[in-house]
Amino acid sequence: MTYGEAIRAHIALQALAKLQLPLKKAKQLYDLRQKLEPDSTFYSEEEKKLFERYALKDENGAPKVQGGLVTFPDTAARDDFEREFDALRNGLTEIEVKVIHLTEEDVGDQRISAEVIDMLDNIIKFE
Repeated sequence: MTYGEAIRAHIALQALAKLQLPLKKAKQLYDLRQKLEPDSTFYSEEEKKLFERYALKDENGAPKVQGGLVTFPDTAARDDFEREFDALRNGLTEIEVKVIHLTEEDVGDQRISAEVIDMLDNIIKFE
């Protein structure tokens, strides 16, 4: 599993955590979320370091954001950021996950978005 996959899964599991599921399924999802937490935290911290290293700074020394996007002083800084960010996102974690099966019966009338399914497709089999 890559760090990018781990962070996406961790975010999507937050949405699934709101569902009312049978105890066994809820516990499996909880355990998976806990297992992903350290890598999710690591990814977020490393991403923040990259922004701090390469982004243009505002008057307070924080990465400058315009229109919801971080700005860079020049294309070389942006290119260096993107190269290192891609390496971070595609880096392999040491997490081994066991596939969880989640059925329509488990979920009942509750709704799950296609986005959440996409984010979890490699670790949860939706049946």
